[in-house]
Amino acid sequence: MMIYRSPIFLLFVSLMTNLSASEEIEHWPCIQGYVPDMSLATVWPELDVNTIVEIGAYDNNASEKLRELRQEVVDLSLPQEDLNILINNYLLLSSSPSVSKSDFNESLYLHFFEHVQKNRHKAIKGIIRYAKRQEIMSQSIEKRRATIERYQNNIVDENSSRDIKSDLEQLKIDQTWETRLFLEREKKLNYLCELPVKLEQRIFFIARLLNQ
Repeated sequence: MMIYRSPIFLLFVSLMTNLSASEEIEHWPCIQGYVPDMSLATVWPELDVNTIVEIGAYDNNASEKLRELRQEVVDLSLPQEDLNILINNYLLLSSSPSVSKSDFNESLYLHFFEHVQKNRHKAIKGIIRYAKRQEIMSQSIEKRRATIERYQNNIVDENSSRDIKSDLEQLKIDQTWETRLFLEREKKLNYLCELPVKLEQRIFFIARLLNQ
């Protein structure tokens, strides 16, 4: 059994530092609180991140199996019952008499936690980029609304300039299209805001499974 000082712990500290920018808080659009990082201590308080068992020291195929399973872990379309089966099958195929069950499970959980943390960070950054785009669209809609109002004030009778009427008509078409797009994107934003929460729920589920 190989024991080593975990680089994953250092990665956690680095990622936590990178995701504490005030700009992200400023643009956070979700009703869910802005929580850039999951806490390993909260999810699995007894787990020691300083030493972990190196998965794969006794199985050359373990790395590939683990990569495949990591992808399943962050696939939120996969029901928890199916994930439970996949993880238990992996444990049956990859465990070794030379490694205690608790050591192996803690090691496996750290790998999962790291992968879910990374995907959660990506989801949060994606939400903020999406929200910034919504802000730009909102500003564009408001600016066009003011322009439409100005054009309407310039049309005093049927003899007003045809160009003004034509421009106004196009502005209204553009306003309708962009407003519809903005509202459709707002609906999608509600879905996106759920992703960090669902990933956190998934890592809690895995902790309960591996800490039995």
